[in-house]
Amino acid sequence: MGLTKLRSGAFPVGAVLQTVSSIKSGVQSVAYNAGITLITDLSVNITPSSTSSKILVQSYITSSSYTGGSQARLFRLYRNGSEISDSVPTRQSSQLGAWLKTSGVIGMSSTGSFNTDHGMGSDSAFYLDSPSSTSQQTYAIYLDPQNNTSTQGIHINRNGSDQDSNGHWEARSTSAIMVMEIKG
Repeated sequence: MGLTKLRSGAFPVGAVLQTVSSIKSGVQSVAYNAGITLITDLSVNITPSSTSSKILVQSYITSSSYTGGSQARLFRLYRNGSEISDSVPTRQSSQLGAWLKTSGVIGMSSTGSFNTDHGMGSDSAFYLDSPSSTSQQTYAIYLDPQNNTSTQGIHINRNGSDQDSNGHWEARSTSAIMVMEIKG
């Protein structure tokens, strides 16, 4: 039996019309003085079928600091090369904001022990965008690391030591971005 193509009007408002995703399985390290940096492989292109469509952006990001400790990481959501201003919360005049903030001590366990080499955290974020366009839209995630004078930095998808070992402590992880066109 052949496939039947449905008219775009055949779907109700709120229906998912298309989905595009990208999984980052490799690692990336970013120095603290690098400034806002694209996380490679965490970008996707989608072409909305209608100007009334919404785009639901979903992501999870696994990260760690070079040697553990309390390191702030801001993740920024961009569309077509510019940060989506509505994805950043209301803030005070000189206060920073971001789509997703990860901070605290990566590697801190519920028992209070700290492992600076092996800790990783995974955080997720969502955003419903209204691009009002039928042109291709590129969504990408950027890392804005805490700029300080130390030699610290951020790893994506790996821990601080990243030893070639079969132990659970040395396991790597993935990060991903997924966008869905939602009928408006």
